[in-house]
Amino acid sequence: QVISQFSMVKYFAGLAIAIVLILMYRLIRKALSFNYTTYFLLFVSACLYIALLFFGKDTNGYGTTAWIKIGSMSLQLTDFAKITAILFYSSLFSARKTYSNRSILILSSVFFIVNFIGSVLIHELGSFYILYFLHLSMLYIFMEKGRKKRIYLLTIAIATISAIIILFLLYKILAPSATAGTLNGVTKILWPIVRKVYSRFSITANINSDPYGAGYQLFQGKRALWMSGLLGNTVNFTAIPVPESDMAFVTLVNSFGMPLGFIVVFLLLQIGIRGSELSRRLIQINKQDAVVAYGATVLLFMQAMLVILGSCNIIPLAGLPIPFLSRGGTYQAIVFFFAGILLQMSERNDEFDDEDLEQGDDENNDEQAFTRIDINE
Repeated sequence: QVISQFSMVKYFAGLAIAIVLILMYRLIRKALSFNYTTYFLLFVSACLYIALLFFGKDTNGYGTTAWIKIGSMSLQLTDFAKITAILFYSSLFSARKTYSNRSILILSSVFFIVNFIGSVLIHELGSFYILYFLHLSMLYIFMEKGRKKRIYLLTIAIATISAIIILFLLYKILAPSATAGTLNGVTKILWPIVRKVYSRFSITANINSDPYGAGYQLFQGKRALWMSGLLGNTVNFTAIPVPESDMAFVTLVNSFGMPLGFIVVFLLLQIGIRGSELSRRLIQINKQDAVVAYGATVLLFMQAMLVILGSCNIIPLAGLPIPFLSRGGTYQAIVFFFAGILLQMSERNDEFDDEDLEQGDDENNDEQAFTRIDINE
């Protein structure tokens, strides 16, 4: 059974690890400019999935082998895959490297394929949703405009829609054989993936089709939301599955009421807006830092909204923890790390803005200010 008790030890351990990583970020930032760092991070990403494929554990019983057990401690390596992704794109778009658009597309595509194959093999599609959005948005925002970029992004969009349609067709074709127990060879390998994707989409479309089976988690979440009211439920309804992880937002609303839920969404929206604005301003100073700021914003805001909307049965449930709400030692450390990096970059950027205001607002001073700014100073 899942232990849902809050652990102060894990909380402060995650905070301590995050502080160490923030202090080390200057060294990490310099390493990202090295010539072979991009290839090294690609190799690290592949190694993470290989380790999970052979040594991964399914600690929650959902068929996802995303954890590594070290004694009594569990590490969710897919969280490290997200960090690796942000560092990879930051290295790829480093100002000290002169990758052509063609090289950027090739390297990013290889990295994307590694994450896709790895996610499929360990049945972890939730994290891949984030990596998928991160891949497309990084190329769309930070890659120079051009015909190759437009064709590539359009191809990915068409391939995604086609893949979903094919998976639904495969489900209809393979379902009778699966029921009869006659699957073999390739079909036996494909069936768990096809069934999981079909289940996620079909349950979202019709939650009442299997309210006490595949749709139980969402069905109970829906009941909890309806009972919430302004000050929380008054009938002591506590039958919410995984309240410490996927359904943390629903549990919060059920316990304290709808107004607090709207406040949480508003605060997360502020992280998304301010993080994106910080990334936009950093593009003029250092694209590498802008990529890290944007990636951190995606992991904090987009992942939170993806899970919140999924737990409210608006989109397919991703099965991910919610930043600042869900428990988890590894994930807490990563959330604190990226939050600290955003605060550090924001404070540094505000200092530069104050210096520019003191020197005047004319265009020449602005251009000189941008040329002399270095975040390491």
